[in-house]
Amino acid sequence: MVKIFHNEFTRFLEKIKQEEQFSLVRFHDGENYILENKSIDITEKANGEFKYEQDSKDYEFYRKKLIESLQYKQSNYYVGIMPGCCVKAGNEGHIRMVQMSNQDEEHMTFATVFFNSNYVRAKEELIPLLTQRDVVLIVNEKANISTLPFKPKKVFTVGTNAWVIDYLRMTIEIQLYVGENELKNKIFLFCAGPLSNMLIYDLSKVNRDNTFINFGSILDQYMFQEPTRWYQTNKNGHGEHGCVWT
Repeated sequence: MVKIFHNEFTRFLEKIKQEEQFSLVRFHDGENYILENKSIDITEKANGEFKYEQDSKDYEFYRKKLIESLQYKQSNYYVGIMPGCCVKAGNEGHIRMVQMSNQDEEHMTFATVFFNSNYVRAKEELIPLLTQRDVVLIVNEKANISTLPFKPKKVFTVGTNAWVIDYLRMTIEIQLYVGENELKNKIFLFCAGPLSNMLIYDLSKVNRDNTFINFGSILDQYMFQEPTRWYQTNKNGHGEHGCVWT
């Protein structure tokens, strides 16, 4: 099945417009290092991201949880797969991730579905919808929430290497928050690296009454007052690039 970058954005935009509940996890090049058991350290990047040490017992449990979030199947659970067109791993890496996910075509999309040439649409069409909905935000502790174009109803904060350091605390806190408040029809936006996928996976197993989205770096220019990714400034043409499904 051929997936069209622009159309995939529209698919999820319409779900939000229609208040259709769904979960979307996304695995790009950073997560791919973990999936393929390759060391990575980007804790000094931007506002402090994450690291992984190959074959380290300290990371074994968390890597397993991340793989589970890639492979989980549910009718309203969608998995963003790294496209081969704009990552070092190329088409071979894309194919390996598709195979590892074991998802059907309907439940896969681009990991970059809100990025690159779809970023303008995200700012002009998607983010304005959030002003009309109750939003729960999971974000880096350094973020300036007051500069967002919408006001979250609740904010959870995490730090550097959150997928390891903050996972157990956050999965308990958010599930308790959802259950105790009997939340329905809320939008949860996760801007917390690999931790986002792990938390969405946990929540999706116990709750289908809300929408859980790995929002990534889409809000960074608002919260940090500077770009953190190339697509936000069109560096090397990323802002004009439409990803290709191979």
